Amino acid sequence: MNVERKMLEGQNGWVLSLFPPIHEKGPMRITVKLNASLRQYGRDVSDNGILLSEIEENATPREVVQKLGIPLDRVKMILLNGKGVDLNAHLSEGDRIALFPPEMAFNMYVALSFRRDLGKKNLDQEGN
Repeated sequence: MNVERKMLEGQNGWVLSLFPPIHEKGPMRITVKLNASLRQYGRDVSDNGILLSEIEENATPREVVQKLGIPLDRVKMILLNGKGVDLNAHLSEGDRIALFPPEMAFNMYVALSFRRDLGKKNLDQEGN
């Protein structure tokens, strides 16, 4: 089944798609969300910081960061499908990664910890 897709090409092979990715043989497609000051690195294809990227199989967030031209020290937190990972995690077709700069990383860490702790508290209350 062929699905027509509208795409806009930017620098470094980045693509913004208006439709969900379809995986065929070849590079994998992932969605990258650039937050706060990191949005400047994807501004040529997206004003909202959400990009669709084609990457090689078994690529890592480190390779995505380098492909975007972001200095590694500017990425302090990475979420892969909503879970914290490091720069060496392996990516798969359809993954979503969010990159956070130092000014947002601590706030995100606190928010995720709060959500985790709240979930544990709710489970404990259900068990009583």
